[in-house]
Amino acid sequence: MILWRDPLYLWICLPAVVVLGGFLLLRLRRRAALLRVFAEAPLVPRLAPDADERRSLRRMLVRVAALALLAVGLAGPKWGFHWQEVHREGIDLIVAVDTSRSMLATDVKPNRLERAKFAIMDLLPLLQGDRIGLVAFAGTAFLECPLTLDYAAFEQSLRAVEVGIIPRGGTAIARALDTSLDAFDARQGKYEAIILITDGLPTAHFEQQMLYLLYPPDPRTEAATMREGLACQREGITINMFLLPSWSQTEEDVRFAFRLAESTSGRVFFTAGRDLDRYVVWDYLSRRRELVN
Repeated sequence: MILWRDPLYLWICLPAVVVLGGFLLLRLRRRAALLRVFAEAPLVPRLAPDADERRSLRRMLVRVAALALLAVGLAGPKWGFHWQEVHREGIDLIVAVDTSRSMLATDVKPNRLERAKFAIMDLLPLLQGDRIGLVAFAGTAFLECPLTLDYAAFEQSLRAVEVGIIPRGGTAIARALDTSLDAFDARQGKYEAIILITDGLPTAHFEQQMLYLLYPPDPRTEAATMREGLACQREGITINMFLLPSWSQTEEDVRFAFRLAESTSGRVFFTAGRDLDRYVVWDYLSRRRELVN
């Protein structure tokens, strides 16, 4: 790809090249017509040796080419590339969305999962150059979109998220945190956070490669989840939980949510669902304001 130091010269000089070329060509043709009137064509070379049309045409092309090259030289063409290291100090966000079957509940219209997706969509126009990634989780977790500045690609990944995209049932928050932690590849952000949207507390965890589904939530599952929370805390990553209401939530569940979020200096937001988008946007903007100030 060619870049130009001052492309204005191209806009000014190239039309002049076209005009000059047209003028010289018209002049050459008029001169040839006058010579044909003055003498027969076979006699023209002997009577006017300097009137050779081929030689005149070559001289004209040289003049036009010289002016065109002058225009290109003044515009300053540049090509090639050089590496430049860019240091970012923005926000890196991983959104971890619960896709377990309970997210199909319609106590929030159209359902809990769609309401969560609407809230994340509302966040995208405000990102101001910050990176965002997406993790979907149920009985395990997958990175659906790595950290990116391509918000259109993120939105496409988000729209594809649905209940059943993770074939294993359960709510493996520990695996969601582990997958999110791995997604913070180069630790480029000044502030890194996991936005965890769920309607329940952990009911699944892995030991080695074995999945344990334990309901009601078991101390082993909570301990595995807290270990992942502490791993985030060591890396300076904040966990902010957005907890949708569920009939099965207990006071102990709520206390556990606070322990997990506060272990990373994060926050817990309780929402009836309709306010979820407002809470997600408010949390992001407040963190952005803290960084700017």
